[in-house]
Amino acid sequence: MSRISTFVMTSLGIVLLALGLDTSRARAQGLLGLGEMAVGGSVHFGERLDGGGFGLAANFEYASMFEETALGGYIGAEFLASLGYESFGGEDPYGGSMTQGPLVFDLQVGFPVTLFKIGSGAPGTTLFTVGLGCGMGVQHAYGYVRSRILTAVGPKTFVELMGRWTPSEASSDWTERTGLDLYEARVSVITPIGDLNLQFFGEWSTGDRARVGPEDQVHWSRAPSETVTSFQSIWRVGVGFIF
Repeated sequence: MSRISTFVMTSLGIVLLALGLDTSRARAQGLLGLGEMAVGGSVHFGERLDGGGFGLAANFEYASMFEETALGGYIGAEFLASLGYESFGGEDPYGGSMTQGPLVFDLQVGFPVTLFKIGSGAPGTTLFTVGLGCGMGVQHAYGYVRSRILTAVGPKTFVELMGRWTPSEASSDWTERTGLDLYEARVSVITPIGDLNLQFFGEWSTGDRARVGPEDQVHWSRAPSETVTSFQSIWRVGVGFIF
């Protein structure tokens, strides 16, 4: 858990350094004015710990850019939560009894910063953000780096590419000396249908598990050995409403 604390404190330090002394309050940007909250559901399937399975989840996401920074962009806040059920056939060799469900949840809090914005809302307008944050779920407690690229492809239609990385050094999976090195990629299409703004997305999450061995009690200068094994490869598809 000390690795997570170091990662979170470093992340907060970077965020505070980005804030300007004479910041001015700005109108919340949300998804280029489309909305700030998404509520929906998803189904996921794939393999974890050498066992296949599937799951269902309800998802909530909030993201807003609200404060101008010394870097010329905006800093914001994001909160993501999911709650659901899943069943996978693998077994955890390190005794993580909750790793395979059946009840699963995940909570994330982050602080994105806009690196650049091209355009003024017409098709082709692009917003690029990078954020640091931390999260907690049944699998592990962790820190993460997330990037988003949102592009307007029509008057009211958007495409978003999102990537997230959790290094094993910033993860603790509730078992001794182990962490997860996870990569996540998501593609979303946001488009209006009637009076509703809908988000359709597909996501892939893959990663390994790193287990640090015991310290050498004789040769203290030697770094502990590390064993890396495959953890999961999961696909998720879902739909949500943008508000």
